[in-house]
Amino acid sequence: ALVNARNLPREVVIFRGWASDPYKVLHTIDCLVLSSMHEGTPRSILEAGCMGVPSIAASVGGVPDLIQDGKTGWLYPYGDMDMLVSLMKKVVSDRDGYALYFSRAPIPFPR
Repeated sequence: ALVNARNLPREVVIFRGWASDPYKVLHTIDCLVLSSMHEGTPRSILEAGCMGVPSIAASVGGVPDLIQDGKTGWLYPYGDMDMLVSLMKKVVSDRDGYALYFSRAPIPFPR
């Protein structure tokens, strides 16, 4: 519903769900989006960071401890769909630029 309502390109937004081997998926994506209402320390953000993949995530629970806003990904207030969509469009509009930027960004955990 969010993808259609906010005019996000269907061909670039994939709802992946569970992956038994996340590293096979992570090397194929431009950005991880985690829109959870509650989180502890989300493993998906750690795995994405290890692969140099930026994350867009709601600023809940332990998420702000893992993402350096604007450096290793972006944080947005939970429920702020306008900001979430804006951040997603930002990444989609300049995939190559953000891929290069984040591949060189300091990640606070081992790759």
